[in-house]
Amino acid sequence: MSVSSLPFMHSDATGASRVLLELDPQDEDFAYFHPLYDYWHRLRGNRPAPSRSDIDPVDIPRDLLPNLMLIEVEHDPLDFRFRLSGTQADTLVNRTLTGARLLDLPPPKFTRSMHDDLTRMADDLLPQFVHVSFKLDDGRVRRNYRALRLPLCDSGGRLEMVLSLVDHGTLPA
Repeated sequence: MSVSSLPFMHSDATGASRVLLELDPQDEDFAYFHPLYDYWHRLRGNRPAPSRSDIDPVDIPRDLLPNLMLIEVEHDPLDFRFRLSGTQADTLVNRTLTGARLLDLPPPKFTRSMHDDLTRMADDLLPQFVHVSFKLDDGRVRRNYRALRLPLCDSGGRLEMVLSLVDHGTLPA
């Protein structure tokens, strides 16, 4: 299915929901995410997660790059900021996410749940696979997508970034 060409202003959404999905790399529904997950898994070796410096964009399939995001973790207090966002994500929200603080983005209920998810990742250093839906006033789903969030750690084993791949194109709106 192709992605709607109309930009989606998150502020247009009156509701948002997020469901954590089971991460099963062998499931055919995970096929789009498998190349990035496999790459991340190989790089981490026996560590909980690879470091940002282990990641080389040249090694990531080119067709995934527009849907990649890199989220920087700020500590004391724990906060999250988009360090890099692919062109597809920017097009869909009609703005650049690069440099934006997560909690400054609309809608607040959704960004708070994502902040809570990433806070949990800072504690457990586990990948997350999520399904997200944004709804309009009349209850119609306006945007539906899945995302794989992968932790990247510093040399001390602390979460320093989150590498996220978003599949905007396979779920019906």
